[in-house]
Amino acid sequence: MRPWPAIVESVILHLLKEIAMRSTQRVQWPACAGLLLAVACAGSAGAGTIRVEAPGLIASGLAAASAGDTVLVACGVYQEQGLVMPEGVVLRGESGDPACAVIASLGGASILVCEGITDATRIEGLTFAMSDVGFPAPVVGGGGVSCEAAQPQFADCVFNGLIAGYGGAVFCRDGSPRFVGCDFLGNTALAAGGAVNCIGASQPVFERCLLAGNSTAGAGGAVNAAAGARPAFVRCTIAGGAGGGLASWNAPGSALDASIVALNGGAAWAGDVDGVPLVGCTDIWGNGSDWSGGLADQAGVRDNLSADPIFCGAPVPEQPWGLDVTSPCAPDPACGLRGARDVSCDLATGIDDPPPGEVPPLRPEVTELLGNRPNPFNPATTISFALRRPGPVSITVYDVAGRVVKTLVAASYPAGFHEVTWRGDDRGGRQAAAGVYFLRLDADGIYDTLRVALVK
Repeated sequence: MRPWPAIVESVILHLLKEIAMRSTQRVQWPACAGLLLAVACAGSAGAGTIRVEAPGLIASGLAAASAGDTVLVACGVYQEQGLVMPEGVVLRGESGDPACAVIASLGGASILVCEGITDATRIEGLTFAMSDVGFPAPVVGGGGVSCEAAQPQFADCVFNGLIAGYGGAVFCRDGSPRFVGCDFLGNTALAAGGAVNCIGASQPVFERCLLAGNSTAGAGGAVNAAAGARPAFVRCTIAGGAGGGLASWNAPGSALDASIVALNGGAAWAGDVDGVPLVGCTDIWGNGSDWSGGLADQAGVRDNLSADPIFCGAPVPEQPWGLDVTSPCAPDPACGLRGARDVSCDLATGIDDPPPGEVPPLRPEVTELLGNRPNPFNPATTISFALRRPGPVSITVYDVAGRVVKTLVAASYPAGFHEVTWRGDDRGGRQAAAGVYFLRLDADGIYDTLRVALVK
């Protein structure tokens, strides 16, 4: 490995610390009341809001927007691709919950195209995914986002199940996008970079991002960087993938800070002597190989670890990837929190032992939809859900166009595990058409969604 000059190491670590300080503050974009057409927002000269509430209209909304405008996307599933992001425009899911507004690609083109735009352009609270309709023909680069010489900012977005030749979710050439609090789940690249592939003068930054279950047959199960690209990861979790974690080739200046790279099938890092990342406050453990090759001399220095992070639950892409209270990655004075998720479970102590003869209480660790059975179904299906604490619960059925079909639950429930049945009917009692539907849970301050299929 080529040694890092002391001054270069000092500068990189200083920049990462500044990024880490900023990453502790949740990104909040200005908001204004939305109408169906663009209108001037009070108190923001020249700024307007375009509200999109029907499938197929995101492209029209973006085409009508200009710098300073916000395009608000109502809850629903929008089968659109090839969307061109204008300079200085904010594209935002209206509810702020990425599961609520889903842009689904039919394949063959990136969902969102970012070319030559600056960091005044923002994308927030959206899910980018593949459509269930038709067989996807993979795009060459970036199933979700193609970024060419651009610097857009993404916050609280989800990239789920996307596929491309290079960069299943994101392909970046000569650009420096910034991703804050984003999840990259189950994306696939046929050639390299299961979630992200960046080349050229790209300097993407990932802060508090989860990259889980991504895969490639080539290099970089999560991220591949080449030809001068310099990705930086701050408080990220890269886990559960296939094809390794990171790969970087001729990419001097790549860096990992306060992150976790664990349980990836393949090497935690692969690359050449000019692509070895600078690593600090990072736990690398349980991969095909960990602190080996170019990373070998960084093991145990700069507060680096090689220890089981002790995640909550089984290692699958859909899990929260939170940390147990006993995790070595829990916040400490030297590094703060390592990884994208905070302490959210207590596997060590479990539930207090009940008095003799009593059944221990069921106390879910998270509020979520657990699934439905059967699926596909006809004529009825039973939906299971968990509540971490008591309170009001709403479960609503939406069709693929984002329209409300029926509200199944609107009541208060105690903490615990519960079930509700949907008999495949709409709110008028009529039988719903065969097809794909989405269940949305609103409880405990969170949203969760589940896809179900009604067959005839």
